[in-house]
Amino acid sequence: MSIKGFKLPNGDIEKYDYNALDNNPGFEQVFRHGEWGQVLASDGNGGVFWTRIETPEQADFSDIPDYVRQEATNVMKKAKEKQTENTITFFTITDSHQLDTNQDVVDGNLHAGMAARMLSYYLDLDFCAYLGDYTAGSNVTTLAEGRQHFAEINADISEAFTGNVQFRTVGNHDPLGYSYEQNHEALTPSELYSLVGSYNDDGTTVMGSTTFGYCYRDFADKRVRVICLNTAEGNTYTGGAENVSDTQKQWFANTLISTPQGYGILILSHHPLDWGNIMAVSGTIKAFVSGETYNIGGTIFDFAGKNKSSWILNFHGHTHGFKVDRLHYNNGGTGVRYGVKRIASPNSCFIRNNEYGRNSGTEYYGIEFGETVTYNKTTATAQDTAFCVYVIDPVAMLVHAFKYGAGYDRVININPADDTDYCAITTNLVNVNYYGATNVRLGDSFSATVGARRGYELTSVTVTMGGADITNSAYSAGRIYISSVTANVIITASAVEIVDATNIVPTLLKPDDYTVVFNGTGYKDDSYASAGAEGTAAGYVATGVYRLGENPENINAIYIRGADITSDDHCRFYIFRDGATSSSWSAKGSDANSWMTGVGWITSIEQLGTKYWKLTVDPAWATAYMKLTLRVIRMSVQGTGSGLFISFNNPIRDDVYEDFINS
Repeated sequence: MSIKGFKLPNGDIEKYDYNALDNNPGFEQVFRHGEWGQVLASDGNGGVFWTRIETPEQADFSDIPDYVRQEATNVMKKAKEKQTENTITFFTITDSHQLDTNQDVVDGNLHAGMAARMLSYYLDLDFCAYLGDYTAGSNVTTLAEGRQHFAEINADISEAFTGNVQFRTVGNHDPLGYSYEQNHEALTPSELYSLVGSYNDDGTTVMGSTTFGYCYRDFADKRVRVICLNTAEGNTYTGGAENVSDTQKQWFANTLISTPQGYGILILSHHPLDWGNIMAVSGTIKAFVSGETYNIGGTIFDFAGKNKSSWILNFHGHTHGFKVDRLHYNNGGTGVRYGVKRIASPNSCFIRNNEYGRNSGTEYYGIEFGETVTYNKTTATAQDTAFCVYVIDPVAMLVHAFKYGAGYDRVININPADDTDYCAITTNLVNVNYYGATNVRLGDSFSATVGARRGYELTSVTVTMGGADITNSAYSAGRIYISSVTANVIITASAVEIVDATNIVPTLLKPDDYTVVFNGTGYKDDSYASAGAEGTAAGYVATGVYRLGENPENINAIYIRGADITSDDHCRFYIFRDGATSSSWSAKGSDANSWMTGVGWITSIEQLGTKYWKLTVDPAWATAYMKLTLRVIRMSVQGTGSGLFISFNNPIRDDVYEDFINS
């Protein structure tokens, strides 16, 4: 069992099993002011806790919006569930395209850095990566603006990246070559290195160039080699930067060849390696995995018998989406897939989302690099940005890609001998426990269950597959079943805290005297509510009135138990003006679903059980109309007052109702 804990201000140490975080009443405080980290230490009493920093102030997350904290927490927990001693865990942020004239862009990039900061304190990361395009770098971006963009993004990600192994690479917008005509110059390779590539040189990572920043690093304990390429390499920039020199390609070929036996190879780049002018890099990989010869700048590389790797993956930015595909090699001007996968990392920038999937044709060599669906961002929510946390499981031969923000999770099969596609099962849960898999093979059946946490009641469950709502066919009474999974599945469920319902009936007042309980009991049997005095009708009960008070919008639901509300016109619902006896709105119960919901103050009526109903109130309507002048509610239903239980907001549980009947 993995125990984590944090120091309290008095020096005591509280310990928690991370699998039981939901049961920790101080959970939010842990992530706001906690000391979560990655270093095992002793508590002096034979126990252990995890710490990384000396004071809570160093991990003070109080500046982070609630929605960022919650989304980051969800990503942490999902990633943690997949981590083992063999997995490789990292996150990539890319394509910030910082633009100070667009506050949504600035805010989204800031929030990405905040979320990454939380991840860096909680997850056991092997490394972190920034994959280029710090700046908008458009044709009107000045050098001063571009430099400011670098400073801002480096500040946004500084705390998240500091203390971790990191890789950074240049994007095609970063040299400011697109604005060369305006500025008459661009950033030099040496300045770009100081802003980007220099972060890679920590004394252990092997630098291929201290001008262009390409490098590699072996993680011997995980048996993986990480190679970081510069696909925007150039000595001068007078336009778009999209180039890999022969020198870098030859270095890359030798780096592939020298990879130790049985290592996985993870290649980081801004562009996908089969993109435009970068295609020759993919050709090198194709020759390497196939054991062929390949000409790089006049030098022939013979890769026969040189591939000792167990798997190869390319993680890239630039395309601003989530697409997973195989790399292509150039076969007479046509891109042909081969057995190495590339995985797109989404853009953290608020705008420019997946435009490559929305244009009129393919990009290069007949290859479509984008998706048809665009995951646009939303301001003031966790969906105002996007980046991904990756957990590579070399034993299961899977990559688990967990998105932060807009988009979707992915599960990617990396087994070179198996081309089976997987679908991700993503959960968005509030006070709900989930029991089921997080991925399933395409076409297989899937089953899972959801249930409210102890002390909570399940209120809503939605299941989508490929963006389509399949709740009606896939969900029933806590169980989810899909006979054939054809796309990624998202399960959204929420539960509310169970609060014992209070019966308002005994407290209801006389319609003409709001200081006296109606009939001494709050109800009158064999009666029905009317605009004036009560009418007489056997088998019905009329209630007194409930004063809505100053905040009628605080009533979001009315629960009625022990009565029928839809039989003939003696079932009535009145809203009176305070001090008046005539009704402003009323309806007979038999018209309730059509008339009452049509008026607007009741948006839905559900039968929850025998003689048990829920009326959902529209708070906007209550604010707009009920609050104009103080108002009161009165109703009559079929039943008796001794069995009538009416609750505002809180469901009436069986045990609560039984105690009421037996009292």
